[in-house]
Amino acid sequence: FDSPDSKGRMPGAAARKWWLENYSQAIRWPVPVGKDPGEASRHVDLAAWVSAGLPGPVTLGASVAGQHKGGEGKKPPAVPRSASVAATRLFALLSDHQPLAIDKTAGLALVGAGPGWHQVNKEASEEITALMFGDAFDHVISHNSKIINSENFWC
Repeated sequence: FDSPDSKGRMPGAAARKWWLENYSQAIRWPVPVGKDPGEASRHVDLAAWVSAGLPGPVTLGASVAGQHKGGEGKKPPAVPRSASVAATRLFALLSDHQPLAIDKTAGLALVGAGPGWHQVNKEASEEITALMFGDAFDHVISHNSKIINSENFWC
């Protein structure tokens, strides 16, 4: 997830080594979407993400859990503990490109894109399609709704 700096170093990789040398129980817990927690906070509930990475008996207290400073009024849905990286990425893409949705009524189709959207957003279109029919397929197929969008993605 780290991009090399101007000298080709990857700061996160070096930090991981230090943490593992000093705290053997440490695990890498990258943000599910984006490059850092600040970017991820536009797509996921950070308290839920942190909580999902904590060992069983450890939890976030009421003073932290549920606080969100996204600024746009609506709290993003929590990413379930069992969410795959692919499903989380698909959610982020649907969130970034609203009102896109996945229609399961006649196979799997991407709907809600205006004329020319696929040409203008070719990379996103291809990535969504690859995720729908690839690593996020199980999430999409097992979803209870016939139309899946960013609002009901984790329901």
